[in-house]
Amino acid sequence: MSSTKEYKGIKINISADGKELATHLYNKIQPIVVEKQKSNTPFNIAISGGSLINVLATIFTEHHSELFLNNWNIYFCDERLVALDHADSNYGQFVSNVLSKLKESGINTLPKVYPISEDLSDYEKSAEQYASILPKNEHFDLILLGCGPDGHTCSLFPGNDHKYLLENKNDKAVLHCKDSPKPPSDRITFTLKTLQWSDRLWFVATGAGKKPIFEEIFGLNNSPVNNNLPCAIINNNFGSKVEWFVDTASTESTELAA
Repeated sequence: MSSTKEYKGIKINISADGKELATHLYNKIQPIVVEKQKSNTPFNIAISGGSLINVLATIFTEHHSELFLNNWNIYFCDERLVALDHADSNYGQFVSNVLSKLKESGINTLPKVYPISEDLSDYEKSAEQYASILPKNEHFDLILLGCGPDGHTCSLFPGNDHKYLLENKNDKAVLHCKDSPKPPSDRITFTLKTLQWSDRLWFVATGAGKKPIFEEIFGLNNSPVNNNLPCAIINNNFGSKVEWFVDTASTESTELAA
């Protein structure tokens, strides 16, 4: 059974494996969704790509009837600037791994999903276009974030070359990320401003490979927190909204362990 602890003011949810984590995450999301359904207001959520999509596929497949999926508005807190059917598209991965499988199972109660524009002729305009379709009330109920091995989240990367994304001098909701350290090189990303719109910022990060970056994000083993890392910045700035959903492999033999 998953356990929860607090570490330096941040809530850490620890599960034995991916399946248990998916169940625990579902148990946390479902009451929120029910309340939104009762009040006849949409459940606005933004998600990252990668392994998180597989977690959502498990949750949706097993619990679709309890989640009122037709009341969900799903956005992407970062997206690769590629065609929607490209292998690197977060939207494309979500369609193939989640929506298509639900349809194949005869499930027609589906969420509304908001992709980037298919016109990729101007990346700055792509960012502006995506910002224009975000919730008009500037509110998300939940944003699900990933954590890269370098401490990035969304497509907010650490380092001087990408400082402009964190500084966000023009106070934009969505920015074009140029020269991403990992391909594809061009992306759009939510800014810290937009993350602030959300009631909840939940990180999903698993695997033993996360241990080295957790040491920097959380200041483990008597090391200082690396406050230049986007994940650490979010912990520091939005602590009351932040929770981490991790597995035992990523926390074993560390101060984060249950």
